[in-house]
Amino acid sequence: MRRVVKILLRSFCACVALDAFHCAYAADAPALIGQLALGAFPASLTVTPDGSRVLVQMQSPSGMPAGVQIIDLPDLSHPMARGRLGTRSVEGMALSGDGRRALLAEKIEEGSGDAPSTYKVTAVDLGDPARPRAFWERTVKASVIALAPDASAFAYARNTQSNYGPGEATLIRTDGVQTTMSLDNVGMSTRIHISPGARFLAIDDLGWKVENLSKPAPVAFERKQDGFQPDSCLLTILASGHVLSEDLRAPRFGVYAPEGNLPRIAKLAHAAPTGSE
Repeated sequence: MRRVVKILLRSFCACVALDAFHCAYAADAPALIGQLALGAFPASLTVTPDGSRVLVQMQSPSGMPAGVQIIDLPDLSHPMARGRLGTRSVEGMALSGDGRRALLAEKIEEGSGDAPSTYKVTAVDLGDPARPRAFWERTVKASVIALAPDASAFAYARNTQSNYGPGEATLIRTDGVQTTMSLDNVGMSTRIHISPGARFLAIDDLGWKVENLSKPAPVAFERKQDGFQPDSCLLTILASGHVLSEDLRAPRFGVYAPEGNLPRIAKLAHAAPTGSE
């Protein structure tokens, strides 16, 4: 009898433990609180800092672009579809902090060989999200293009490796103000980063070049490459002009100040990727 009682107690404890495991798992699992049916598969999105407005780039079942859907989230449990922006191939999207302005970069012609591609950049008024209105547009030929994260400007540059001539990067604000900066070289792997507010622009190619565009003439802070550059990959630039860069000497990134030779002012170690040495 005692043996039977022990067996029953063990079974009961095991069931309680299993139920507790399921409850813990359910409590830790993400809960779906809202959803919205779309006419096509979502491919990418951008969202305002407070999450109140979302732009979703969609693809049709055939894989072709299907436009950009505007979605409002006044209540996270009830997302609401608004208007739609018809585009062919969006290379980038950005939203202003208040969600009332968007910037879209659309590739309208693919470059061949060393020839740059053709992009159309459109600023859209989302004051009435059900009726979005394009109010500004530029078409440029570029090998690399970038949007300011707050939709205040875009920048582009052309590949100069084919003729090894001097290069330049051009930043154009949505108010029409344009700034052009000279570059030693623009390669196929060049990346451009624009700070929120478009006060600073950083060029990442064979070292860094950070331009302070708030001055009458752009002021450059450089960190040139000399052989192997262990911290050559720039990750992003902040509104203050500070640069975040990865450090290949260790699994960490550093923060650099926009002054002098871009001195490093802080660093943070992080876990190495799985499989790295």
